[in-house]
Amino acid sequence: VRLLAQRVGWVFADIDKEIEAVSGGSVAELVDSRGWAHFRDLEHRALERLLEQAGTVIATGGGIVERVENRETIMRQRRVVWLRADQSLLLQRLHDDETERPLLAGDPERLLQELARIREPLYAQLSTHSIDTGSMTPEAAAEQLAGMVGEERMRTPQ
Repeated sequence: VRLLAQRVGWVFADIDKEIEAVSGGSVAELVDSRGWAHFRDLEHRALERLLEQAGTVIATGGGIVERVENRETIMRQRRVVWLRADQSLLLQRLHDDETERPLLAGDPERLLQELARIREPLYAQLSTHSIDTGSMTPEAAAEQLAGMVGEERMRTPQ
């Protein structure tokens, strides 16, 4: 997603990083000390703030779609690209990533399956585009996304 922003000359924003900057700690620490409801409230406020900025590519956390208010806000404002990948690949990526993910503590495989069951229909409903990134490099995914953005710019009256 960061590569897409660079390719199209837009600002990149990561909602989790925005929340961490405001809270002064990691998402895991915030969830541990204040709970998921508080985190989701901060996430919604960050989403609304970032959507006000034109020319911004926003990386959301996977759970952003679980709140109706978030889906309604996003659908009114922007296009959504659902970056999909096979669950075995997602598990490998999670294993390779050092980021602490409190939602996946315990049995990540079972929890990832449960999250997919809940979230996939929401992403299918919300997304304007969908890309299976399983066999793509980040650069190839960014190139495909940049092409989509370019096509939409050409179709949209200025």
